[in-house]
Amino acid sequence: MDAMRLLTKYADVDGVARKDWREAVADDQGRVERIPYELCALLAPRDAVRRREIYVEGAARWCNPEHGLPG
Repeated sequence: MDAMRLLTKYADVDGVARKDWREAVADDQGRVERIPYELCALLAPRDAVRRREIYVEGAARWCNPEHGLPG
């Protein structure tokens, strides 16, 4: 039952799908298309890492530290 409540809580596409993807993700009846939704679900963490909203341990090894410094 906890899993069903969790799925119901996150069933809305507003937090996952960007505005330009919403038409492809949800149809007129509000049903979610699986493949576009999965693509959005994969793009959301990638964009968050790029904006530095989330941290991935060891990720700094592959970046240029000069880009993170203030101008």
